[in-house]
Amino acid sequence: MLERDAIDSTRPEVGPRTFVCLLCRKEGAAEFICAKDGCVVRADGTLFAKAYLLQQKMASGGWGTVYKCEHVFLKKTVAIKILHSHMLAEKNSLLRFQREARILSSLNHENVVALSDHGWIPRPFIAMEYLEGRLLSELISEGPIPPPKAISLFKQICCALEAAHNAGVIHRDLKPANLAHGKF
Repeated sequence: MLERDAIDSTRPEVGPRTFVCLLCRKEGAAEFICAKDGCVVRADGTLFAKAYLLQQKMASGGWGTVYKCEHVFLKKTVAIKILHSHMLAEKNSLLRFQREARILSSLNHENVVALSDHGWIPRPFIAMEYLEGRLLSELISEGPIPPPKAISLFKQICCALEAAHNAGVIHRDLKPANLAHGKF
């Protein structure tokens, strides 16, 4: 968590020297351990799972929220998907989340994001390669994609799906908002 004068659009405007947990928005006057989600809220940010400094909320869906963060020991930028707290009570949700991590770790393809970590404390999470770039949905919103570029993107998507299908995986949420590429 950063103080009020720090620049980060994901943090609400609060009074001076107020620290805010990026996950649950709990506020404190000094550094603290958030009782709700176990994060360490400190001057330089919200530390999740003792290693990931949450920097920016990237997206949120039905299952979880994805944050851009830095692994504080490796000094590596990653994306981390954290399961929503309301999903913790549903056994099937936890099993599906664990299965997603296991499947992602089994895939090794240039068009599939690489898993770097998975854990349960303080909440179930999947850490993966951070892709500098844009979502396909952003590209589509700008208007028609020139045919050569569209064909190239389609081939890459098909190659990734083929790798997943060869591993016995069927992607259940394939959509432009879930497809990213550094060269869009």
